[in-house]
Amino acid sequence: MPLLFGTDRKKLSKRHGATKLEQLTAMGYLAEVVRNYLCFLSSEFDESMIVWSLDDLVRDFHIEKLGTSATIFDQEKLRWMNGRYIRQMTDEELGQRLAEYLMRIGFYADPQKATARVDSGPGWADEAAELLFVAPPSSQQDWLTRAAAPLVKEKVEVLADFVAIAGWLFRPLTIGDEARERLGATPEAARTLAAAAQRLETLAVWDAEQVEGAVRALPEELGVPVKAVFAALRLGMSGQTVTPGLFESLCVLGQDEVPARLRAAAALIGS
Repeated sequence: MPLLFGTDRKKLSKRHGATKLEQLTAMGYLAEVVRNYLCFLSSEFDESMIVWSLDDLVRDFHIEKLGTSATIFDQEKLRWMNGRYIRQMTDEELGQRLAEYLMRIGFYADPQKATARVDSGPGWADEAAELLFVAPPSSQQDWLTRAAAPLVKEKVEVLADFVAIAGWLFRPLTIGDEARERLGATPEAARTLAAAAQRLETLAVWDAEQVEGAVRALPEELGVPVKAVFAALRLGMSGQTVTPGLFESLCVLGQDEVPARLRAAAALIGS
């Protein structure tokens, strides 16, 4: 079997970061993607192999086709492959895998603490690889996970990305420094947030189409640029600069929660 080298062309070791399957899966890599990547590190590769099943490998993988020279384990390529695999999943499959992953890293028990753990850098995977938190979701958390899965499918490359992009759905509103600065610099943000809260809480039907229609009417009504309205709502609902789609996120967050968050964000600007 060929030796595995890091991208610095030195023998793969702990200094290259996560090198154990447990560490990689704790970081949100799918085990089947790691398996397929390792199988084709030293052989001919085409993109169809990313989503090969175990049966495909049993049928078509031939060890005699492996090269003998050392090969590079490139985690960036593995990350790319993982993203491609996620995008071919059904929404239901992705929702299930996300729920299993979030349960494993203790996200459901304490979303704030789990988010801080993931944000702390790659080293957290060592701890997560050793511990199995297994904190099951509440019915609301489970619903939110599955509802948010299709919203993040095109944005995540590893399952841990969900925490950064959509973890705010599970936590009370907190506005980070960057989001606070941007919100304060957004024209008419407080007025926009207050008007949006009033408009959205009176919708007779709460779905993505009705939410989008209500939001798109605001720029003309308020005399505020479309970009400024969308920015204020994105920052006000989530407290962060990166989120899934605006209208879909508002819809998933819910008619009770959205106005409360928008008014809280408006009060923050005014204080």
